[in-house]
Amino acid sequence: MRIQRTLYSARVEVQAFFEKNGRRPVVKEMPAVDGYLRRKQSSSLKKMCDKMKLPKRKKRSKYDWTIEDATEQVQAFYVEKEYRPTNKDMPELDGFLRYHHDSSVRAIADSLNLPGGNTVRNSIKDAHKEVREFYKTKEYRPVAHDMPGLNHWLITNHNSSVSKVCNELKIPGGRDFSRTMQSVRGTIQSFFDKNKRRPTKWDNRKDDAWLKKRGSSLSTLCDKMELPPAR
Repeated sequence: MRIQRTLYSARVEVQAFFEKNGRRPVVKEMPAVDGYLRRKQSSSLKKMCDKMKLPKRKKRSKYDWTIEDATEQVQAFYVEKEYRPTNKDMPELDGFLRYHHDSSVRAIADSLNLPGGNTVRNSIKDAHKEVREFYKTKEYRPVAHDMPGLNHWLITNHNSSVSKVCNELKIPGGRDFSRTMQSVRGTIQSFFDKNKRRPTKWDNRKDDAWLKKRGSSLSTLCDKMELPPAR
């Protein structure tokens, strides 16, 4: 059974790591905790360690970087940006790795098993194929958050995006001008009936954004509908 992480339990995990290892943890050692803090608490593993007054590791100049330092930087980039970095995203680190360690940012990302490494895109047709496969498999129109690596590649190389590709392929589910408060309520109720819990903004980002433009939010509407809060 999966245990729900809380701010208190995250602090306990960090403190236990410190007591065991005699130093504060880095992102690659506790990626789940760092991810939770960024998503739910607008914080990070580093900020929590600072608040707990755990002693900092001595800073290294770039000339003293090790493979471990590089790995930490690549992992932190992935957690923050939500896509796998390329050599172009981290040119200074990539140059250092090639010169001193016969490695690269891509090689580090491969060692961390970050998603997206095996995807080779040579043209916009390859991107179209990925989006079609996503829609066929998941049965809904993807957004940038669903395919961050592809979205970044499209922006960087083709001045495009996942949304634009979906429009080009005429995949249904784009901008919905027929959304009403009644339809949003219906969507929320259907989600609750199916999943036995109220949806969060991560489950239904579009309705949450629509509601916020009208001075409300998904959470507020769930409260008005008297749906029990998530545990």
